[in-house]
Amino acid sequence: MQAESEDDDDDDDDKAPKRENAEKRQKTEAPLNVKLSKETKNGKQKEMEKGANSASTVSESNQSESNEKKKKKKKKNKKKKNELASSDNTSLSTDKQVEAKSRIVEGVTIEEVKIGHGPEAKKGSTVHLYYTGKLPDGKLFDSRTSGKTFKFHLGKKEVISGWEVGVEGMKVGGKRKLVIPPKMGYGSQNVGGGNIPPNSTLHFEVELKAVN
Repeated sequence: MQAESEDDDDDDDDKAPKRENAEKRQKTEAPLNVKLSKETKNGKQKEMEKGANSASTVSESNQSESNEKKKKKKKKNKKKKNELASSDNTSLSTDKQVEAKSRIVEGVTIEEVKIGHGPEAKKGSTVHLYYTGKLPDGKLFDSRTSGKTFKFHLGKKEVISGWEVGVEGMKVGGKRKLVIPPKMGYGSQNVGGGNIPPNSTLHFEVELKAVN
C-alpha cells in the first residue's frame, strides 16, 4: 500500500512540470495575441485614415475643378462683353466717319467717296476732272469719264455755283458725290433741249485729275 502511494506521488510530480509548461505557453502566447490585436487595430485605423485622406483629396480635386470652371466662365463672359463693347465702338466710329464724309455747304450736299493726296483745288487754280451728271430718277444727262478732261478756272463763275462749292478743297485723285439744288444749278432754265428740266436737282460724281 505504501508503494502505491509513492507511485501516485511520482505521477503527480510528473504532471506538475506539464502544467507549468502549459501555463508558460499561455503566458507567452497572450502577449502575442495582444500584439496581433493591436497590429490589426492599427492596420484598420491606417486604412480608415487612408480612405479619409483619399476622400479629402477627391473633394479638394473636385473643388479645384469647380473653381477652374468658374474662372473660365468669368473670362468667357468678360471676353463677350469686351467684344460687344468693341463692336459698339466700331459702329459709332463708322457712323462718325460717314457723318464726316457727308456735309452740306451752301445747300450743296458733298460726300467724300475717295480722299485724294495730290495738290488741292483752290480758288484761282485750273482744275481738270471727269464727271457724270444725272437727274434724281437716275437719267444720265451729261458725262466725261475718259480722254480729255473737263477744265475750268475755280472761282471765276465759269460753271454752275454748285460745282464751285463742290469742287473746292478737293485733292488730285479724290472723288466726290454732289447733290446740287436748283438754285445752285440751272434754276428755272430749260437746259439741253429738255434734258435738264427747269428746277431740277442735279446729282454729280466728280473725280479730280489735275490742278494747275
